Amino acid sequence: MLPEKPSNLDLQFIEEQLGRKPRGVLEVSARCKSGHPSVIKTKPLLDKEIFPTLYYLVCGKLIKKVFKLESEGLIDKLEQKINNDKKFKALFLKAQEDYIKKRNKIAVNQMKELCRAGSPNTPLPKTGIGGVGKLDKIKCLHAHLAHYLATGNNPVGEIVRARLDSFPGNCP
Repeated sequence: MLPEKPSNLDLQFIEEQLGRKPRGVLEVSARCKSGHPSVIKTKPLLDKEIFPTLYYLVCGKLIKKVFKLESEGLIDKLEQKINNDKKFKALFLKAQEDYIKKRNKIAVNQMKELCRAGSPNTPLPKTGIGGVGKLDKIKCLHAHLAHYLATGNNPVGEIVRARLDSFPGNCP
């Protein structure tokens, strides 16, 4: 699926899933099999502050399933894999860098618009997926899954996606 502008129905679905109005939605980056938005891309600069999550998981079913994987200790297992598998770590760090470049490119364009409007610059973050400071760490699996579903470029998200097949339900 190519990224697309969200329709009014998409925005209504996202609001129902999140329990609040979504902020700064740029596009629907991925959809579930039923056609509903599962991942959105959001503006990285919200209220003149950098928001660390560029790709945001919005499907309630997926969110619950990923929470279950986190509660089972999958973050620790994947961090061990990052520490012990050089090839996997290289792919993971490449995904982090890709994410940072994409987020910061959009943020720079937003800041240019703010500067023209007289607002001060905001420093670009050096944080990675989910706002982590150490790029070889994982803060949450939701952000990695969202990044993978949107771009196909995240080895942690790919593993999470594969693990979701063991759960019942229509999504993903």
